[in-house]
Amino acid sequence: MKAMVACGLALALLGILTIEVAAQTSCSGWIERCLRRCKESGAAVCAYCTREMSNCRKSGCWTEHPNFGGATRCNLKK
Repeated sequence: MKAMVACGLALALLGILTIEVAAQTSCSGWIERCLRRCKESGAAVCAYCTREMSNCRKSGCWTEHPNFGGATRCNLKK
């Protein structure tokens, strides 16, 4: 019984991790992350999210707001 519960929890955790990784391979996944950060940190980042989404759909690259490291990720699904 304990093994079944442990396996169920492990599968649930794996599912959550898979969703997070998949979200970070597309422009739409990055805008969701950006908007979530926007709500947590203030409105100045929100306009950045919209601009970056437009750029990402053209280039396939997303550059994080400087407040969050400024890293650029490319080869994203447009």
